[in-house]
Amino acid sequence: MSEPRQQKSLSEVKAPPDRRKGATPRLSRNGKRIGRPPAYSEETAEAVLQLIAQARPFGYIEKLPGMPSAQTVLRWMDPESTTFRSGFRERYARAREMAADLLAAEALAIADDPTGDWITRFDKKAGETIDVPDYENVQRSRLRVDTRKWAAAKLHPSRYGDKVTTELSGPQGGPIVTASVVTDLRAGLDLIRAKMRANVGESSISNPAELPAPALPALEPAA
Repeated sequence: MSEPRQQKSLSEVKAPPDRRKGATPRLSRNGKRIGRPPAYSEETAEAVLQLIAQARPFGYIEKLPGMPSAQTVLRWMDPESTTFRSGFRERYARAREMAADLLAAEALAIADDPTGDWITRFDKKAGETIDVPDYENVQRSRLRVDTRKWAAAKLHPSRYGDKVTTELSGPQGGPIVTASVVTDLRAGLDLIRAKMRANVGESSISNPAELPAPALPALEPAA
């Protein structure tokens, strides 16, 4: 028969570690945080926005010590969430625009850098060294440029997106001004009617349908 378990006194019970004050968060095998998300602070929010402006993905940010997960940051922008923070959505949008500008600048720098495009090889037939293009490096550079272009278009579609929109506006970008032309049209019809009356010599015609049809030129018989 097993002995009864003795109850420990309060002095012998070890309290769980306090993870709220600079403690390293527990991570799962795939690098995800375990436990409750960290509380919102302006310092944490500013650090997240700076990393986003540097085009760092959430998969990289949430693995850093003290950084929140992507779901936590999205809740800060959700008006229906209990952790909603007013003004954070606008700051997050500006950080994404800065990241798009950074990626576009990197794409231009990669495209303008010819380093590695040519390699030196020994030509056995010519018996000398020659410079030949390194197509593998060129294709790799093209992939890097295209990837940054794609990411910039997703982060800031109005500036770097491929969609073309047509915007109609008035003078100097103002609203479109509409005017009625009924009065001018009536005046023009009255002028035409008066000229036709003068040509036929009948001033009593009030209905344009009563005017004689214009004479058509005679058609010459076909040869």
